[in-house]
Amino acid sequence: AYRAYQINSGGLSEQIDLKNGSTLALRAVNGNVGIGTAAPGAKFDVNGRIRTGGGDAGTTDAVIALRSASGSPSFLYWAESGIAERGVLGFANGSGALAYRSGASSFSDGTEVFRIESNGNVGIGTTNANWKLTLITPGNTGQAFAQFRDSDDINQFSFLSNAEGDAELRMYDTAGVQRVEIQSGGNSWFNGGNVGIGNSNPQARLHVSSATANQLIARFTTSDQSRAAIR
Repeated sequence: AYRAYQINSGGLSEQIDLKNGSTLALRAVNGNVGIGTAAPGAKFDVNGRIRTGGGDAGTTDAVIALRSASGSPSFLYWAESGIAERGVLGFANGSGALAYRSGASSFSDGTEVFRIESNGNVGIGTTNANWKLTLITPGNTGQAFAQFRDSDDINQFSFLSNAEGDAELRMYDTAGVQRVEIQSGGNSWFNGGNVGIGNSNPQARLHVSSATANQLIARFTTSDQSRAAIR
């Protein structure tokens, strides 16, 4: 059975019985309305799950709209009760970038982890994403920037910096064994097969080809500028 209650100066009745026998508890405290809670801490406070849908036939959109006042942020906020603030995801005031801040309850605390700019650029560890992907890690030596793995969880590429801060690229075979290392300021090596320059089918460890006759194809120079040339 349905029961209707009159709203008066004392607020809403504590309980409304629904037709199926379940209970929807509505409580008004200082202008706040709570469902499933006797102490609502916001204009609308729900203790439990919320579901929105477009109907079984999917004929209408399911939308949650966050519309802030001019100059104010709009965001989703996560926290584990009695443990920690987990983070916020949304838009800071005046910003068109979607940003996630870890350990935050608003856009004025915590640490920004990543953002997606309005032009599609992505920044990780930075608020200045000038490229399609800009990634910054703490410090300037021994940094692990990115790792790419295949569907078998085997590493294929790694981008990092070494102990001196030089850029480093590592490449691996299908078994996850490193075969190539290229460093901007250290030793680089190739151990995955023959290397070709000017051809796509090298027949030796180093195979250099030139389409021009009598062209200098290699030069070796020492620190005193003495050198040997191979034609």
